[in-house]
Amino acid sequence: MRSATLAGTRPPQLSDRRVAFNRKKALAAAARYTKLGQDARAARELAEVVEHDPDDIRSWLLLAAAVERTGDTAGAVTEYLKIASSFIAKGEPRKAIAVYDRVLTLEPARLEIQQRAAELYAEIGRADAAITTLEHLANTYFQAGENPRGFACLERVVELDPDAVGRRLRLAELYSREQLRDKAVEHFRAAADRLLYIRRLDEYVRVAERLLYHQDDLPVMRTLARTYLENNEARRALVKVNALLRAAPNDPGGLELLAETFLALGKHEKAVLVATELGRSQRGANKPADAKRAALRALRAVLQSGRCDDATRRNVDQQLSALDEELRAAMSADEVSVVVELDDVGAEEIEIDVEELELEDFEELDASADAAENQRVVDEARVYTEYKMYQHALRHIEGLLRRAPRHAEALALRTEIKDRMRSAGESPTLPPPPKPTVSKQPDKPMDSIARLDAMLSGLNRLPTKTKPKG
Repeated sequence: MRSATLAGTRPPQLSDRRVAFNRKKALAAAARYTKLGQDARAARELAEVVEHDPDDIRSWLLLAAAVERTGDTAGAVTEYLKIASSFIAKGEPRKAIAVYDRVLTLEPARLEIQQRAAELYAEIGRADAAITTLEHLANTYFQAGENPRGFACLERVVELDPDAVGRRLRLAELYSREQLRDKAVEHFRAAADRLLYIRRLDEYVRVAERLLYHQDDLPVMRTLARTYLENNEARRALVKVNALLRAAPNDPGGLELLAETFLALGKHEKAVLVATELGRSQRGANKPADAKRAALRALRAVLQSGRCDDATRRNVDQQLSALDEELRAAMSADEVSVVVELDDVGAEEIEIDVEELELEDFEELDASADAAENQRVVDEARVYTEYKMYQHALRHIEGLLRRAPRHAEALALRTEIKDRMRSAGESPTLPPPPKPTVSKQPDKPMDSIARLDAMLSGLNRLPTKTKPKG
């Protein structure tokens, strides 16, 4: 019986010992193994720590770094992505971005990670950084022949910065080259509307002509004709009005423009004919108010020309009075047919070249946004330099200089970074994408995690918005 009792009180098994997990002991063992260069054993100890306390991000970072030093890049990336997801779940997107940056150092071709980072930049209000990342992604996708993904990235760019006309025009031209007419028209129209709003009329004309090359658009035709008239280019206006009336022969706005264009060309009789016929056709309670207003404007323009004889003036005055009385009662639309011979005016003699836009001409429209982005890159590179992460800093600056080769501050900072790299015994040129190797320096086992800590700290200290200098 005694032997049976002893047999029933055997020492606790392994599963019992796990219940009494000693975190401090595991961390001490991991540190000892790391110092000895035994990274696989350190990783096993740290895995135990993380398993018992998934919120211990510091230990999790140590685990990822240990796995990385064993040469298991895929395993390290898996751990880093879990850490990034944890940061996102906790509402710390900046730290998640820093971890994604580490992932991209190990596996630069992970485009989906770049996409996630771009969305996180947008989430924290860093639209400039998101746009830079998305434009890089778009170029990569286009080079790889994955055009739909490239277009999706650029669509996101113009969504983040809807007022950047240059970026929108680049997207429109890309759609045009791919024969995606409807999408090209959508973005040409948005760019034209923005240029018209900010009164950049010379640029508006070019973009509007480019839009009409792809598709007839009656409102754009009217606005473009009006713009030509304001610029004293009556013959060009006549070309647009002619095209407008071919597409919509009874358009009151087009007929109003036709009357004004004839006046500008010195064709007074034709202007009177168009204006009076437009006024007569818009008589009646069932005519739309907008059409009546167009007729009123055309008739007044004829009177203001000062070239009407008495009979014409009386006729115009009568129509003005009648239309003015009827205007409030206008209810529904109707059509008018006014036939005017244009051949002797020379509308067909004017040819308007519609060439593919030279997008460099519009880049000054995005100058303020580009300046803010460039300053943001410089500021971020300075943070990396402060934490002695020279390759990260140099990569940022080289990317900026590819876009702006004469950026004075970036050139000076690049020189400073290279000098510091030489002083630290590092090569002042960017290496190819790194291949993970087992650590050969057991006396510096914490270097990798220290750099990541610095990255996290540095990004947390970056300003959300960069104030332009001066």
